[in-house]
Amino acid sequence: EKLYSVVGNVQLQFHGSRACNFVGLLSRGILMPKIVVSRGGGRTDAGLLGNGIYFSDSFTTAAQYAHPSAVGSRFILANRVALGRCKDFTETQIGMSQPPF
Repeated sequence: EKLYSVVGNVQLQFHGSRACNFVGLLSRGILMPKIVVSRGGGRTDAGLLGNGIYFSDSFTTAAQYAHPSAVGSRFILANRVALGRCKDFTETQIGMSQPPF
């Protein structure tokens, strides 16, 4: 709760991922990419705004990243996210490695 009040701008956001990732997501939480790599995992987070953890306020957008399991199930997490200050981008920033502020 303290983090939410310090960072501010807390909103409900959605995170879609492959079905096979959900045991890890539910047992360890959503981890920053460097932690995943240090534990032997591979990076899958290169996005339009650089490497990182991506959330969306749109369930439909998150669903695009929720690839189905072998039986067709899809999973999406609903999260309280402290966004802090936000910035809108009109072009991709693939090489971004830190917040824009």
